[in-house]
This record gives sequence, structure tokens and C-alpha cells, in this order.
Amino acid sequence: MEISTGTYLSLRHWLLRLGVRSRLLSQLDMALEADRFVGYVLSTEPGKARTEDHPLASWVITRPFTDLVAWPFTKTAPSAVAGAGGGGDAPAGGSEGTFHM
Repeated sequence: MEISTGTYLSLRHWLLRLGVRSRLLSQLDMALEADRFVGYVLSTEPGKARTEDHPLASWVITRPFTDLVAWPFTKTAPSAVAGAGGGGDAPAGGSEGTFHM
């Protein structure tokens, strides 16, 4: 996933103007990290990973990150976003959907 810094900041400001809670906005950075991690895992051929390029080579995995990455598989929303979408534990739209704020 690629997004310019300007686009990302515009999105954050737009969401803030719409009234998205700051608790959810703080999860946006972690969501980008999770997306980067999953993208790396899915695009790297087995046995061809270079440790210096790995997203976690210079980052410590946290519980909130793990919960966010596991969400699509466990259908249990991370505590930081649980109930924010008004649609229960799974991301809005069911297993194929995305989480809507």
C-alpha cells in the first residue's frame, strides 16, 4: 500500500472533522504498520526474506499491533476499536468487508 504523506494527513484531518474519536485516529498509524507487515508477508517468497528489509527488523511487536493483525482471522476487534463501528466484533460488512469509522 502506498499513500503520500499529504494524503494521509488530509485523511486524518477529514476524519477528525467528521467527529471520529481521537482514540480511533490514534489507531490509524498502527493500521498502516499492520498493513505494511501483512503486505510484506504475503509478497515475500519463502526463503527469500532479507532480515534488513523485514518490517519488524527494527520494531518491537506490541499487543495492540498483534490484535490488529489478528482481527480478520479471529473476528475479534482490538480493544482500542471494539464497538466503535457499531457492528459487533467483526469488521463492518462481514468477513469480506472493511472497518468503517
